[in-house]
Amino acid sequence: MSTQNQSVLVDRLKRLLWVAGIVWSLTVCGLFLKDRAETKHAILEMARREAMSNFNMDQAARLWAASYGGVYVPVTEKTPPNPFVGDVPEQDIITPTGRHLTLMNPAYILRQMMAQYSDISGVREHLTSLKFLRSETAPDDWEKRTLLAFERGEHEVTEIAEIKGKRYFRFMRPLIAEASWIKSHGNQGYKVGDIRGGVSVSIPFAPYREYQKQDLFAAGLSLGILWVLGFVGMGVVGRSLKRSIEERQKLEEKHASVVENSLTGIYIVQDGKVVFCNNRFAEIHGYSKEEITRMDSLELVHPEDRALIKEMREKRLQGRSVPMEYEVRGARKNGEVMWVQRRNTVIEYDGRPAILGNVLDVTGLKKAEAALIEHSKALEQKNRELEEFASIASHDLQEPVRKVKAFGDLLISKRASLFDDESRDYLKRMQNAASRMQVLIDSLLAYARVTRKAQSFAQVDLNKVVKEALSNLELQVKETKGVVEVDSLPAIVADRSQMTQLFQNLIGNALKFHREGDPPRVKIYSRMIKGDKVRPSGAYEISVEDKGIGFDKKYLSRIFAPFERLHGRGEYEGVGMGLAICRKIVERHGGNITAKSTTGEGSTFIVILPANLE
Repeated sequence: MSTQNQSVLVDRLKRLLWVAGIVWSLTVCGLFLKDRAETKHAILEMARREAMSNFNMDQAARLWAASYGGVYVPVTEKTPPNPFVGDVPEQDIITPTGRHLTLMNPAYILRQMMAQYSDISGVREHLTSLKFLRSETAPDDWEKRTLLAFERGEHEVTEIAEIKGKRYFRFMRPLIAEASWIKSHGNQGYKVGDIRGGVSVSIPFAPYREYQKQDLFAAGLSLGILWVLGFVGMGVVGRSLKRSIEERQKLEEKHASVVENSLTGIYIVQDGKVVFCNNRFAEIHGYSKEEITRMDSLELVHPEDRALIKEMREKRLQGRSVPMEYEVRGARKNGEVMWVQRRNTVIEYDGRPAILGNVLDVTGLKKAEAALIEHSKALEQKNRELEEFASIASHDLQEPVRKVKAFGDLLISKRASLFDDESRDYLKRMQNAASRMQVLIDSLLAYARVTRKAQSFAQVDLNKVVKEALSNLELQVKETKGVVEVDSLPAIVADRSQMTQLFQNLIGNALKFHREGDPPRVKIYSRMIKGDKVRPSGAYEISVEDKGIGFDKKYLSRIFAPFERLHGRGEYEGVGMGLAICRKIVERHGGNITAKSTTGEGSTFIVILPANLE
């Protein structure tokens, strides 16, 4: 991700957070307004229910009084006789005890109750009418408007209004003329069913208003906290997203740096076109990144190989089996042919399949391989010539050596009396030298025969091979009183005669280099080695272990060289060719040989041979 892209993403994130903040604020405001409206409705409903409760109590008292035609009460200053009752018999009576009583009709009783209840509760109740007889029953402006509304068909009116500078919840319902009421108010001209007035109930709204304020404060506080938490959350999310963008940019910059500084060319091909590459890929083909991008990828391949590469690409995209890694000839911008090693896999790029590849310029390696092959061929030819020379020279030297030895024998047997002691000593030394020369020539011929006189490979049972080698060494085993233990050995593909020579040399050395006075003990055993890239079928590790004189490990690199001896001729016989022949045999079979040893404790020669020749 470039710095410009990061800036665009950050700006987009800021705008998104601003929009989210505005939406969140509007949502919280909407929730507050909704809660405010619900609270207001609930408050009004509570005030209405209280007013309705008072109205119902008034109606219950009125109906009770009306059911008895009124109630007699003592005549006092507060309850004087009602002059508006009309012609009611026995409106005023005197009890036998001389008490003066007056009849209170339901309306009179209701007014008295309303006045006393208002003093106790603060709730103002008022019985009123458009045709009022008393001044105290005269309607105020709100009641007058409401009574007119009743005549238009309204059944209930509520409103928040002020009375003497204080806010009240005002409730009013009409009073319908009834038969029991007509008896005492018939002179006003009402008929049954007429609206004769109404009862208004005014509830002090201050307690409800206070409750509403508290509820709105609590709601506002909780929503305010929620609003702040929302912004805090958006801030945390915003910082986290910004940090993620920055970390992603750093990671992408790191990846881009790795890709651009890679020693291998990296590219992506989609629809046959190069849609992405690093600098190294462009450099390998001699183009700039701008030139190579959108090029047909087959233009970067040698014309003779394009059909093959196109077929492999199509098969790979189809999911069919094709080599993941391969070498192919490439073409540079200047027309120069080169060799590249490619490794391809299918990926998804911009939502569609594409080929992701790595390219390594192996032109130099190919040239080096070609030079190495030529050098190997030349060396092999020289080795063959050297082996032929050694074989011919050894063969040609045998005849003069035999003649020297034969004529020496004749001189000793037929003319010994003609020589003095000194001359006979010279003859004896000449004979010994000829014998050593014969051994050297035989060893050199044996070394040359490893490749010149080799037999074809076949399945060989190493148990039988070791048995044959021990048969050849039977006399040496008896002379040294040696003991040879052989565990079960595997069968391998090999040259039988050379395997016999290998084990005969190794066992012979173990019998020869034993401690004086201690008969040699030799043990032969093996183990299987699992397959790997070098030897897919696996190999066998065969060990020839003895308890002889051993050798210093610093001589390990010397003991397998031709004519290499660690001891003088007077100590142990031999010319130092046995182990050299062993190594040549093992190498011909695609294996290797080594040893481990401790002076005075013995040696173990380890031969690794493939189970099958790959």
